[in-house]
Amino acid sequence: MSRSPEVEIFDVAAFLVASARDTLEATPAYGAFRMLEAVARLAGATEDAYLRSLAVRIRESNTLLLEDLEAYRLAVDVLLVSIAEEAKARNMA
Repeated sequence: MSRSPEVEIFDVAAFLVASARDTLEATPAYGAFRMLEAVARLAGATEDAYLRSLAVRIRESNTLLLEDLEAYRLAVDVLLVSIAEEAKARNMA
């Protein structure tokens, strides 16, 4: 049984509130991880192909945070360029 968009969005909202508290004491990189995880979760509430592919790329980059912080930073930069290009394409359409 699939979950309604409202349930998915509530779950993301709860995750973000908990994450806000965590970021008060966590390292900055962990805050970035939590924000990107929220994006991946939001993608679960949509049929948008780009967002779903972005979620996959986010989850693939998650292990880098523990293994290689500089590689994680680069992966986040790549995600940023990707979504900026997508936003530009959507705004031109």
